[in-house]
Amino acid sequence: MPPQGHSASPQEAAQTLQLQAIIRGSHGQRAVINGQSLKVGEQLGTSRLKAIYPRAVLIERQRQQELLRLAEPIVKPSR
Repeated sequence: MPPQGHSASPQEAAQTLQLQAIIRGSHGQRAVINGQSLKVGEQLGTSRLKAIYPRAVLIERQRQQELLRLAEPIVKPSR
């Protein structure tokens, strides 16, 4: 969060969004971004969730679109 009296630039604000999970169920798909569960069309702050893909989501903020990807799983070989 920026210090009081300082507004975040679009680049700073966009970097704070983290896709944590994509949930698929009988009631459709949801994306968990920054701990918030969202379906397509819902907003998180000034960002709107536009689409959910298998490993990413498309968001729109200030008429700009951005793809948020799930982090690649870390797989360590067993010994």
